[in-house]
Amino acid sequence: KDSKTPDEVNAVYRYTRTWDDEQMKPILLATHKRLEELEKEKASANEPPSLMVLIQTAPDLTTLDALEIDVAARDPQIQPKLMGYIRKRRYELENPAVSQPEAEPDFLLGDGF
Repeated sequence: KDSKTPDEVNAVYRYTRTWDDEQMKPILLATHKRLEELEKEKASANEPPSLMVLIQTAPDLTTLDALEIDVAARDPQIQPKLMGYIRKRRYELENPAVSQPEAEPDFLLGDGF
C-alpha cells in the first residue's frame, strides 16, 4: 500500500526468492492488486476533468456558454442534469455576492460584552 511506483511494488520479490509457491501466493495477489491501483491512478491523472467539473469551475460566462454547447451534444438522458449545473453556475457568475459570502463585519469580532 505504501509503494508509489511499480518499481517499489516489484522490489519485494528480491526478498522472496527462496519462498515456495504457497508462501508467494499472498505476495503475488497483493502486488498485482497494488499495480492495478497504480495504473488506475495514473490513468485518472492523465484524463481531463469531467464536463461537470468544467461547468462547476467555469471562470466566466463565455466559457460557460461554450460548455453549454458541449452539453447539447451529450446523451439526452444526462443533458437535464448537466443543464442544472449550467444554470447553477450561471447564477453564481451573474450574482457573485450571493455565491461568495462577504467577510463578517468588524463589530461582530469585538469582545464588547
